[in-house]
Amino acid sequence: MPRFSAFTPFGMLAFSSKRSFGESIYAAMRACVDQPFDMSVGTHEEAKIYAQAMGLARARYALLRARNQTVPSKTWDMLPVLEADYGLAPLPTDSLVARRGALAARVRLPGGARVSNVTAGLRDILGSNFLALRTTSLDEATSPSMAAANFRPRTLPPKFFRTLGSIAPLLPASAWVSYAPFGASPATELLMVGDVAVVQGENSGLAEKVTVTGVQAVDNVQQFQATFTKSHDTGATVTTMHWPFTSSTKRFSLVIVTATAAIDAEQRRKVDDFMARVSRGVSQWAIVQPTTPGALTVGPAKVDAAIIGAVPIGTFAFTLSP
Repeated sequence: MPRFSAFTPFGMLAFSSKRSFGESIYAAMRACVDQPFDMSVGTHEEAKIYAQAMGLARARYALLRARNQTVPSKTWDMLPVLEADYGLAPLPTDSLVARRGALAARVRLPGGARVSNVTAGLRDILGSNFLALRTTSLDEATSPSMAAANFRPRTLPPKFFRTLGSIAPLLPASAWVSYAPFGASPATELLMVGDVAVVQGENSGLAEKVTVTGVQAVDNVQQFQATFTKSHDTGATVTTMHWPFTSSTKRFSLVIVTATAAIDAEQRRKVDDFMARVSRGVSQWAIVQPTTPGALTVGPAKVDAAIIGAVPIGTFAFTLSP
């Protein structure tokens, strides 16, 4: 517990059981001259050391306070200056905690759109009102591919296969590729010359459209020939289905907050402002509340029972952010 003493006047008293800077400096200085001088309390030499120790201690406390002015969670004297530097305009009703939180979030902007950085910024702004940041998982996103094309007449069923080996010619080059149908049952229709197929459409970086220029069977293994401009993995998909141009950046997030914060216009404004600054240009988000207080799901929206914008149409599970 802190205790008043000759070394803890106002300005040096702290909620700590450690010795103050003044007492530590005084003890070190006294130990250096204790032998040649009379260091009894009240003597001239002892008083000089005490005065010097307290002066050095005040200088050190001043440096610590100056350093704290650069820390958003501790700043006081420099708070209005830092708010102006970072383009913040707090409301007259904003508390000190809210102002410091907004400043802390703005300072995090150079950290970019990393999940940990965004989560920390939202926690700075909302405090305990922030529950979780739910990003789009891989299996919820649509894999990008190339432009749509009518590969086969819509009256004919599409063909689905997988490659039995990798494709890595000296690109671009023509290559023979072994393939087999998906599943246990064999395909009823094989690839034919002239078929247009999408190869490895599940991988946006390797997907490409090729035209079958030759077909053959080697040791009862079906092969097709085409000119490739990219390498492909073993087990890559090969299909003649209509492959639309669909894309997703997987950059849609749910900012999950308490029911109170979800309908608070000022809280939503602060979150939108932070997300717009820290996210990339293609990112989107929604500020929503849990299904019920304490639930780890959000949604679904219900007619005449849901708050528009605060409740998503679908139901999503989430985990609380650290």
